[in-house]
Amino acid sequence: MFLSTLDISEKLVTYTLDNCERDGGSRAFSKTDQRGKYTPANKTPVQLLEAVRKHIKSFPTMEPHYVRRLFLGADLNIKKMYELYVEQCKVTGLPSVKEGVYRRVFCDEFNMSFHVPKKDACAKCEQYENADDKRPLEEEHLLHIARKKQAQDEKSADKLRATENSEWHALTVDLQSVLSTPCGHVSSLYYSRKLSVYNFTLYNQVNGDGFCICWNETQAQRGANEIGSAIHLYLKEFLPLDVRHVVLTSDSTVSQNRNQFLTVYYFWLYKPCIMLKQLNKSFSKLGTPTWK
Repeated sequence: MFLSTLDISEKLVTYTLDNCERDGGSRAFSKTDQRGKYTPANKTPVQLLEAVRKHIKSFPTMEPHYVRRLFLGADLNIKKMYELYVEQCKVTGLPSVKEGVYRRVFCDEFNMSFHVPKKDACAKCEQYENADDKRPLEEEHLLHIARKKQAQDEKSADKLRATENSEWHALTVDLQSVLSTPCGHVSSLYYSRKLSVYNFTLYNQVNGDGFCICWNETQAQRGANEIGSAIHLYLKEFLPLDVRHVVLTSDSTVSQNRNQFLTVYYFWLYKPCIMLKQLNKSFSKLGTPTWK
């Protein structure tokens, strides 16, 4: 009746009674599970795993801005890191683990990724493309596309105006992705601390001339003050003397291009022009030569 009620075999009851452990009294407990108590013969030693972790930590990481993840250099990958690890083991005379073990430690224990420079993506377009139901966003998306086309038409019109009239100067400005320096395929450079270098570019839409203004993180940052200083340097040193109208085209990054500091700077540039027009208007009434 006992075996039928529990739906078990007599062999299970006999094995349990023969291998039970008693606490000194009449109570009996089943034997402790012995699975997982023995170290496998092919298990990687702890010392080798620690050497792998130390080697991964030896690579310098880039500063994250928007995600809680550390980024390694774009010229690195796990296979390349493993090859450098094997070379280091040969120099030190220590045994090395297999690539699968190295890869498992990197993927399971480190929240790291490899920095791949990407082209800026529009947040509104990405939201519309990835939405499951696009109907609520349809009207706003069409308005956004219309504004984008309007901006492109304005840029083309400025380029045409500057092509036909030398008094107009059309520029496209942008800050390049952060350049990690030094950069190369020499193994010693992979372990060196990277220096962030910034490059602000100004492109003449008419003749295709490009100007680069570079600085590193020890000299300045990449905010509105630095961008305004770079634009001021170009207008002061490289702007042709016969130019009377300057058109700057840039993206709408708030921290760099679209902010109150750049707006005040543009008004500061424009104020002497207003005063000069008022003086010329007064001089024209008196019949005296005007100023340029």
